[in-house]
Amino acid sequence: MANLQYELLTDPGQLQVSGAGKNEESPGTVHIVVSNPGDGFVEFRSLKVVVPYGAGEGALTVDPGRIKARLSRNTWQDAHLLTSHWDPATATFTLETSAVLLVDRGESLVVELNDFPVSPAEGLSRLSLKEVSTAGTKWHEYRVTLSVLKRAPKVPRNFRAERTLLAATENVVLRWDGPENLDYRIQDADGGLHPVQGQGTEWTWSPNPGDAPRRDATYTLIATPKAGQQPGYFLTTTVHLRTPEFEAVTATNGLHTPWAEGTVQHGRITFTDQGATILDQNQAPGTVSAADARVETVTATTGVHTPWVQGTAQPGRIALTGQGAQVLDRNQGAGTLSAGTVDAEAVIAAVLRGRDGDGGWIRFPSDGITVGHGSGSALGTVTADRVRVNGVNTPWVGDVDGGKGWIEFPQSGVNIRKDGTQTWGDVSADKADLNGVNTKWVQGPSASDGWIEFPAAGLNVFQGAGSRQWGTVAAATADLNDLTTDRARVKERLTLQGGLTVPDILETQDGPPRLIVHGRLDAEGEVHAGQSVVTGDLTAKGILRVFGESSFRGKVNANAHLSVRGGNAWIVHTNDGQVVVNGDLRVHGASRSDS
Repeated sequence: MANLQYELLTDPGQLQVSGAGKNEESPGTVHIVVSNPGDGFVEFRSLKVVVPYGAGEGALTVDPGRIKARLSRNTWQDAHLLTSHWDPATATFTLETSAVLLVDRGESLVVELNDFPVSPAEGLSRLSLKEVSTAGTKWHEYRVTLSVLKRAPKVPRNFRAERTLLAATENVVLRWDGPENLDYRIQDADGGLHPVQGQGTEWTWSPNPGDAPRRDATYTLIATPKAGQQPGYFLTTTVHLRTPEFEAVTATNGLHTPWAEGTVQHGRITFTDQGATILDQNQAPGTVSAADARVETVTATTGVHTPWVQGTAQPGRIALTGQGAQVLDRNQGAGTLSAGTVDAEAVIAAVLRGRDGDGGWIRFPSDGITVGHGSGSALGTVTADRVRVNGVNTPWVGDVDGGKGWIEFPQSGVNIRKDGTQTWGDVSADKADLNGVNTKWVQGPSASDGWIEFPAAGLNVFQGAGSRQWGTVAAATADLNDLTTDRARVKERLTLQGGLTVPDILETQDGPPRLIVHGRLDAEGEVHAGQSVVTGDLTAKGILRVFGESSFRGKVNANAHLSVRGGNAWIVHTNDGQVVVNGDLRVHGASRSDS
């Protein structure tokens, strides 16, 4: 026997199961009261509660993950030493202490397993408890079994409509769960009682054809025992109709509906933003019949048949003729038509005039229209967002503001003016496609941009800054017949395909290519000649080096040194008045020495 005492209570007092395959769940809660019934202390170490789960008759719940486990009503003095844990995977509740915990006699606590769905099969469920404690000096593990009984409900429940919002063609279907040992009747909205024959534990009922409700209806399920004098059970549910029918409707603050339709005769009144539309049973325009109709506006889609229409307060009249309609005043003379808008295929009139006596007017001469204003014949102004015409004949065109730019049309073309004056204006455009432009000068859009003028000789390019300072022409290629310039600077390479001539100084010639210098050629640096013959005098201010074979036909004067080299070694050179020969000296003629 365990040291602690265990008592099991359920909520509800009798746990009820749901039938297999039903959508409704039966919730349940189990309370396990743990207390010390003895005269002395009990030293407590741990407690485990294992809950059977599944769909069988021995299971308590089908879903242990839904169990909400907790401690409540705890009177243990050392309860702060307790820790609790619920493991849904194993359906196990564990209560442990972190130190020595003594439970005095009469102290108790409650383990709650809340809000779980009761398993669907009737039967006895047994919860397994394992207590580790001692009432003396030796620890023991005690096993305790607590049982709880699950039963099918003994009273009807879950009375509901299969669909609570019905269309006109849908019938009412009522469903409920309940035992077979009860007699069931359905009371309709009019008080009629309809017995229901036995159907097992799942029950349904529908009204007979023609008895379906025409408006929202509340049904009552009456269940009474088959024997004995026990009282019955009453459950109610309500269905709503999308298109209810009423014998009469009295609305003191208005009735909001998109349309109203008859029950026997199915004519319809549809309400629009403009008023109401009368429709027949085929939803086509219908007919309004009345002894007298007093309305502010009549809109008819198929017509109104009457010889004339006359006002009530003001007896103006519209007479309907074979040609159309006449507007008459109270004396049956020609009247005045006033309207916010007139939509007509054509208007035949000598003059159209604004309501104001000084307003504008339009006359219709044979060649078109004339727009004027005031009471005289002064021409007026046409104001429009856009005018689309085949042509406009006018001496000038200007902005609405008379002080802005304007265009006049002389015989030679167009003139652009500005500021409402005769001063020449500017033309601004993204692109201009012209056959020719006659202008004194052309400049970029900014005053600091370069500009071009067109003198008789050609064109001049100037910088934007300064006063007539020459500018720069930049181009990828310039194709010119002649180039006359004071000076020229080539940043990269200068290639001349036709030759170069500097009058009286130098020129180039073809076949074989050569450069002819008319005059003296002064080279401040080195002059290299691959295969050259010099006819005449050759004077070098610096060093003259000849690589390769050289032939001199005449004198060779060297004011300083003369050196003859062969390869990397020297052969003959002069030095301070001496001639030095490096190697053999052969003389094929006479040889003379002054010393």
